[in-house]
Amino acid sequence: MTDLAKLRWLFVIARNSSFTFRGKAVDIRAVSRELGVRYVLEGSVRRAGNRVRVTAQLIDATTGSHVWASRYDRDLADIFVVQDEITTAIATAIAPAIIKAEQERVLRKPVEHLDAWEAYHRGLWQLEMDNREHLELAQKRRKQPPHPAHQERWVV
Repeated sequence: MTDLAKLRWLFVIARNSSFTFRGKAVDIRAVSRELGVRYVLEGSVRRAGNRVRVTAQLIDATTGSHVWASRYDRDLADIFVVQDEITTAIATAIAPAIIKAEQERVLRKPVEHLDAWEAYHRGLWQLEMDNREHLELAQKRRKQPPHPAHQERWVV
């Protein structure tokens, strides 16, 4: 959680907020609505002897689709080293996965319905495609005030 919270553009809820769902079969869309989040990182930890397996998956909670998943198998020589290593690996992997998912999400929306955050992500995608028309649109939309939920994270 600490590594994820360091990403200024990523809204990370308090760890205890998710504990109400621990061990329960819940509808991921309900979790999204209740916590006010689009993405949910879930996983499990299993231990066998001196080995540990951590699985993690990032889910777009508004659609229920998987954005990213991975499995980590480690020796438990030093649990704190294992914890730091896996946490860093997950944070490093999901940051670009979220950016890609956001770009794909906004590409499905009509241009006239994009807010500033969405236009920013569409603009990033267009930069990769080198499409001047869409870049100009993104620059125009950038001048719009950001959506209140994203004001603190809006940096251009």
